[in-house]
Amino acid sequence: MSVPQDFAVFYKAEHRRLLLFLRKARSATWEDAADAMQESFIAALKCWPTIREPSTWIRTTALRQLDALRARPKEDVRRALRGHWAGRPDFEEELDAKEEAERVYSALASLPARQQEVMAWTYDGFTPIEIASILSNSRQPGEAVTAEAVRASLVLARRKLKQMLLIDGRQA
Repeated sequence: MSVPQDFAVFYKAEHRRLLLFLRKARSATWEDAADAMQESFIAALKCWPTIREPSTWIRTTALRQLDALRARPKEDVRRALRGHWAGRPDFEEELDAKEEAERVYSALASLPARQQEVMAWTYDGFTPIEIASILSNSRQPGEAVTAEAVRASLVLARRKLKQMLLIDGRQA
């Protein structure tokens, strides 16, 4: 199967951002984020011509992949045999250039799941209206999420993050 040029461009632009998104949205380890990312891009390639909103599609699919991965027992040997790398990505210094990055990941991980996911979508440039639509589409029918609920989650998340990341009004 040949890779369409626009898919290759999309992959190059999004794969690192998707890893970070999964770390923020679900507190994924580098290994789990990489597995979910890889499976999501494989799925995307298979149906690439039908995908209308690639950035939304890949993130939603990656979240589902990550949830499915976590539902299975850990199979480190199987992963290693499939060729997945262990440890952190080789571009770790670029992604986590500052010591504060791990503090931010830890702070995000302490948020309730909805706030954590909303912050990750927001960080990746999605508006509350877009996030509400995405979250509503990933829920059971009748479980709509409103833009107001997304904004409320953002307010609470930002307040808690500010408290955790600032000490006595100064950055820790």
